[in-house]
Amino acid sequence: MKLLDIFKKSNSDFGKEKIISSMTDIETVQDLVHTLSHYEIHTLAVALFNAVQIIELMDPENAFQISDQAYKKQKKSEIINLTQLFADEAKDSYERNKQEVDAKFINHVN
Repeated sequence: MKLLDIFKKSNSDFGKEKIISSMTDIETVQDLVHTLSHYEIHTLAVALFNAVQIIELMDPENAFQISDQAYKKQKKSEIINLTQLFADEAKDSYERNKQEVDAKFINHVN
């Protein structure tokens, strides 16, 4: 499976192993979503852009193959922490440069 194919997979594609496999994972992911839902949309857009930029640098040909086994072995807590880190870094960057960013993107800021 190529990198972007991960968005095409569903829980049923993983057989008995679900993408979110336990109540703890669900609560943790919901906590993350709840936290990030309070972030400004432009902050999340910057976090997403930075994450994709890093992925593109690591795999410029979009040739990286992801095995189901490797996907299943990922630790949800590490993914959640990395997601929070990207969002927090984007938020901190925005707050350090708030006036300049707001002036530049006045039509896009909520």
